[in-house]
Amino acid sequence: MKTSFYRTGALVLSLTTLGLLSCEKNESLVPNSTTNQTTTFDVTKSHTTSPFVNESLQNVGSDKILAAACENYSLVLSGVTATPHAGGLDSYLANVDMVTGATTAASAITVGGLIVKSVTGITKIPAAAPTLYAVTGMNSSIPRRLLRVNPATGVSVNVGATVSAGAVIALQDIEYCTTNARYYAIMEGTNRIMISPDALNWTLLAVAPTNFRLNGLTFQKNAAGVETLWVIAGQANTLCGGKFGDMFNYTLGGAFIANNSYNAATAGPVTPELGLDFYQNTACVIRNFVVGSASGFLSHNMTLCSGGGIPAPIGGSGIKATYDFAKR
Repeated sequence: MKTSFYRTGALVLSLTTLGLLSCEKNESLVPNSTTNQTTTFDVTKSHTTSPFVNESLQNVGSDKILAAACENYSLVLSGVTATPHAGGLDSYLANVDMVTGATTAASAITVGGLIVKSVTGITKIPAAAPTLYAVTGMNSSIPRRLLRVNPATGVSVNVGATVSAGAVIALQDIEYCTTNARYYAIMEGTNRIMISPDALNWTLLAVAPTNFRLNGLTFQKNAAGVETLWVIAGQANTLCGGKFGDMFNYTLGGAFIANNSYNAATAGPVTPELGLDFYQNTACVIRNFVVGSASGFLSHNMTLCSGGGIPAPIGGSGIKATYDFAKR
């Protein structure tokens, strides 16, 4: 998981690759069998006022989820918001194709038959059955909680409160790293990076050197197998000649390495971009850093500003308001 505002203009795809690999996610909490239920919840009866809800966002069976190797889970909300996330937005788990940007299927994220409002982050958990964790923000209908989600149905279990030093905290953009078996997340609406062994109990890892709120985080592994953490403050424009998308690189232990920029060109009215991920360049598609948008577009940057590259769009129209990613 974010207060960033851009609009993608005419963008150029750089073919230069970094030759780096992405961090996988893994499981540390035991899956609950209740997540394998099938829900018949109808999102058209969710009483949302957003025009976003339509026939493309019906709950679907597991045969429609994970349909292709290039598809990944994405967190979709029923409206445009910055961070902290606004309340009242229906939350969906969708598949997004990283070649075309198209959303192919979606499930409403539900607890007790009701759509959870304003989920703020998701992460994949490899297990016998596909499982996700999700976190909720301060304005969610189930605030400051960790959810365990069945991706085929959206049916979720409230695992418990997310806490730090005895206080319940709101998180966004949760990710899991197998290198050190730790969860990472952003404290919602801040420049604070948090770390946890179990996704419930969190401590401060680092404070990003920016006055802007962080949007998302991801992991990057180089050819030598050394993995590091990246976070993005999308609205910030202090680096790389005033281009939007300041990024900060850390060791997994929280030591600051360097700063850089997503280098997003801006033109005209600005719109929120949220979420950050990193993709392997030798498998499904040639992608490095990928950023989602609350305004319905995806983009990626192969080289960041140090290599002179600017983001290129992924796909065209029909992309949903994307707030986070979880690899399949």
